[in-house]
Amino acid sequence: MLCPYGKDTMPTDLIAGLIVFAIVVLLILGTVSMVRNPKKSAGIAMQTAFQDFLPKDKQQAMEIVMEQKDQKKMKEQESKQGE
Repeated sequence: MLCPYGKDTMPTDLIAGLIVFAIVVLLILGTVSMVRNPKKSAGIAMQTAFQDFLPKDKQQAMEIVMEQKDQKKMKEQESKQGE
């Protein structure tokens, strides 16, 4: 299909528009997903980086808490696999 300017640019405009539309949709879906299901805990990198700045007794306490959380997760995974 020829555009009024005499060039056949309609397909490239359509493709570019579809790509922009897809990017906008993905950004909206990602934002909605992050709002609905926020990450409940900090990642291991964040926890260990924070831990380095704590005194020794608090570091040990944090290690114990992290180990307890890991054990709890392992038990949950084992119970799900056993079903």
